[in-house]
Amino acid sequence: MFPPSYVMHTPSSGRQPSGDIDNLDESNKRINVATTFKSSQFEYKVCRLHPTGGWLPPTTMPKGTRNSQQQLHPNRFPLLYDYINTNCLGHIHDFVSHELSYQQSITRQYSIYIVGPGVWETVKQAACHHPLFETLRSSHGQKRQLQWPDTIYQLLQETLDKLAMLAEQSPELLIIWRTSGYYDGDAQSQIIQEMNNRAVKFIRDWNVKHQPLRNRSKSNFLYMDFGKAVEHRSHGKKRLRGDMQAHYGLEVRVLQVQLLTNLLYEHGYVS
Repeated sequence: MFPPSYVMHTPSSGRQPSGDIDNLDESNKRINVATTFKSSQFEYKVCRLHPTGGWLPPTTMPKGTRNSQQQLHPNRFPLLYDYINTNCLGHIHDFVSHELSYQQSITRQYSIYIVGPGVWETVKQAACHHPLFETLRSSHGQKRQLQWPDTIYQLLQETLDKLAMLAEQSPELLIIWRTSGYYDGDAQSQIIQEMNNRAVKFIRDWNVKHQPLRNRSKSNFLYMDFGKAVEHRSHGKKRLRGDMQAHYGLEVRVLQVQLLTNLLYEHGYVS
């Protein structure tokens, strides 16, 4: 998520990123990570649970202050983003539920909320079990019990419904759903693909429905179809590999930045 004070500097050349992994500049493909990317002045970017059940704004601790009791407000530092670890779709569902219940106690501190589901729903099903699954199974009766992956599709629907509510309640917050990439060797990758397709359709339909209500104002609920852009470079010998089987390499990370920049240009958030 990006704080409201964050300014996104865009390329002066005016050339739009293509959104195609095969069309990345050769210079981008040969980037030397050690010399190009420098470590941030911050080591920890975390959101803290409030004792009453809400969320406190992120606490930022400069490096070397691990044991310090001083709490530093993020507005004192030029943060680029804060990261909330939500490996499973259920974690996203629960976080957005908290935001709706506690007056956007964390997202109101930001201008952009990028939601990035991953591959755990298929490769780590046990770790992503959500209490809602049991409710869904029992609510459909004995003759037609809802089973996985239908349970995850229903959880996706409810998560998107809640994100749409958050978008309506927070018109100054831009919510971007980034579709998931793929795990190399996942025999159930078609389920990730189906989840991506359903999310894209939901957000498209939401925007069509709300277009007459916006009076030419910009949409604040968008999607970035990362999954579609990298699908053909995700499996076997064609995969652009990263530091582990579930991760992509630097080329794909650069592509993700290009996709985001292009999306912000396209919808008028960056000029």
